[in-house]
Amino acid sequence: MRRKIFGIVLTVLVACCATFSASAAFVENLQARPKVGLVLSGGGARGLAHIGVLKALEELCIPVDCIAATSMGALVGGGYAAGYTAGEIERLTLSINWKMMFEPRPDRREMKWRAKEDDDASLGRTLELGLTKQGLRTPGGLISTQELTLFLNRSVQFADSVQNLTDLPISFSALSTDLLTGQRVVLNHNIALSKAMLASMAIPGAFTPVKYEGKLLCDGCLVDNLPVDVARDMGSERLIAVNVGTPLSDKA
Repeated sequence: MRRKIFGIVLTVLVACCATFSASAAFVENLQARPKVGLVLSGGGARGLAHIGVLKALEELCIPVDCIAATSMGALVGGGYAAGYTAGEIERLTLSINWKMMFEPRPDRREMKWRAKEDDDASLGRTLELGLTKQGLRTPGGLISTQELTLFLNRSVQFADSVQNLTDLPISFSALSTDLLTGQRVVLNHNIALSKAMLASMAIPGAFTPVKYEGKLLCDGCLVDNLPVDVARDMGSERLIAVNVGTPLSDKA
């Protein structure tokens, strides 16, 4: 009887050791795996093609460790970095009323007096950037960002408590442009995910710029539509870059 019990215990111990060894080997291989970075460009509606890329990566079991993205790429990439699957992002985008999301401001001739005053306040009374006696005058936008802001807030609200976007399930950086200097701005620290996504896709003239740390931020595609170097700076050893932007015409 004792020999039988001893044999059972010995078998269990051997099985546990084998399992531990396999787990240790898996962790070791995981740590040795090159860090994979994904770079997603802007490109307007074509940016939704990034969802297909994410689906392909999931089907091939290719992991993504960090994402650097611009404009529409930041919309798709930000959702993926927050924890959405490619399928969930697809369903979310299909549920959006894009016409309402990007509907121009109503005709002022059809607006009541109070509505005109509210519209003046949100538009900034001008599309120009400059200095006034009251200080810096910021340009407004022809399209209200209210619907887009609400959508982003609802969609990634669970991730907005993370102020360092490198701490998201997938490390994330969004690219934007400072209207005041024309310089590129990399957004990944001290900013909510929804605000970074909005700042990366705020087309100047169409949307009101996003204020952030003394800067006026607008669409990052103006300065860097495919931020490969940012992904490298995030530690990527292998890069997958997806460019759906439209190149400039070579015609004079």
